[in-house]
Amino acid sequence: MIKVVAADRLRRLALAGSVLLIAAALAGCVVEQPRRAAVVVAAPPPPRAEYAPPPPNERMVWDPGHWNWNGAQYVWVPGHYMERPNPGARWEAGRWVAQNGGWVWVEGAWR
Repeated sequence: MIKVVAADRLRRLALAGSVLLIAAALAGCVVEQPRRAAVVVAAPPPPRAEYAPPPPNERMVWDPGHWNWNGAQYVWVPGHYMERPNPGARWEAGRWVAQNGGWVWVEGAWR
């Protein structure tokens, strides 16, 4: 009986210690509130034709250019190479999606 109680107490202390370690690790972290996607009434212009130069190395992936809304008008953001975070990662480029009576930008992401 003593061994069971001691083992249970050790488990609880270990859990409490884990919580304290996590809290210490997160101390000072800034948590951002999710941003609401801005709905742009005007449709984005068609994408510009771009030439992707050869990649500098096999870890680099091309992120095509896209139109960005600056609050008043669309501005072209040229394509560029990004480093793949791991060998199996696949880049899904950002895109404009028709939504809520306008257009919303969906950020690109690694899959």
